[in-house]
Amino acid sequence: MLADDVIRPSLSPYASEIVMVLKKTGDWRMCIDFRPLNRATTDDKYFIALDLRSGYWQIPMSESSIEYAAFRTATGPYEFKVMPFGLKNAEPPPTKYV
Repeated sequence: MLADDVIRPSLSPYASEIVMVLKKTGDWRMCIDFRPLNRATTDDKYFIALDLRSGYWQIPMSESSIEYAAFRTATGPYEFKVMPFGLKNAEPPPTKYV
């Protein structure tokens, strides 16, 4: 993700934990546990479900929101520069571009 310019090193005081999930294929998927952040987030008024391949990574996050999408890794903290999957209100923005 760093090479794809999706994340950057972070100095944010916030950080979500990484959770590794075993896929049906036996491969591992890295997920970010945004549940604590989602509990502190106000709901959007509208919701729609879409299945877009890396669709969230197409939408830049506002600079003022980036620090909240930080996460911890063994090599240090990083933060998303684009909309990651799993944030409570991440679903509606991609629909504006469809």
